[in-house]
Amino acid sequence: MGRLAVLVMAAGIFLADQKLAIVEAFFEEPDGRIVRNLTINAGETNYFSFKVAGFKADQKQRVLLSYRIEMLDPKGIPVVEPLVEKVDSTLAPQDENWKPKIPWQAVVPPYAPSGDYLLKVFVEDKNGKSDTHFEAPFKVRGETLDPEDKLSLKRFVFADAEVGPAKPDNVYRPGTTLWARFKLTGFRITPEKEYWVEHDLQVLDSTGKVLFSNPNAAIEKHKDFYPPRVLTTVFNLDLQGGVKPGEYTIRLEVRDRLGEQAISHEEKFRVE
Repeated sequence: MGRLAVLVMAAGIFLADQKLAIVEAFFEEPDGRIVRNLTINAGETNYFSFKVAGFKADQKQRVLLSYRIEMLDPKGIPVVEPLVEKVDSTLAPQDENWKPKIPWQAVVPPYAPSGDYLLKVFVEDKNGKSDTHFEAPFKVRGETLDPEDKLSLKRFVFADAEVGPAKPDNVYRPGTTLWARFKLTGFRITPEKEYWVEHDLQVLDSTGKVLFSNPNAAIEKHKDFYPPRVLTTVFNLDLQGGVKPGEYTIRLEVRDRLGEQAISHEEKFRVE
């Protein structure tokens, strides 16, 4: 028996005696460093890799594996489309201890809720007619507002900058920019994962006169694999230097087109 045949036989025995397993499975930094007890912010990329051991090669030393990777939110809902791929390789004599390494990465949506997430990996060995799975929990720091059952506007705040802290007094000076943000929840998401929310914006003076109107100031009409349950909206108003001191009202008319819901919301601010 030649040396090559001996090596092939040894590889076949080695692989046959092992049970199919997912090994060396780790979350990683972008540069490949291993991360223990991963906590990630919504909007960031999750990096992960694993190896497969214990597979069988056929008579021609061909390895044929299929795998599926899923990322699930705290309610068990898939966050991104599952990755479904395969490994199709032929072993060489020097590959006796070879284990394929599978890299994976996906962006956690910026509107993903906070909580405990799960990465699930499924591997099937076509030659060995066996399969195995692996689960890796991790945490996401994200949206903390729980979805409502009906259309609701929550957490309206005034600010001095787009991502600045909330103002304590809602008072502005002429010539400055008013920033505001709020969250919408309770809108309908269809079984096809579609949603359609829009709102009108008006500014009224202290007598109730409309000084500014912007119909359809924002329209959110999308179909997403993982649609948001909470929408964050930000807008700004330039307060011209000639604006008169006094109290003003922002009026929002919000419509959930698919859910056939509508609400109104008002907030007051002062110019001094």
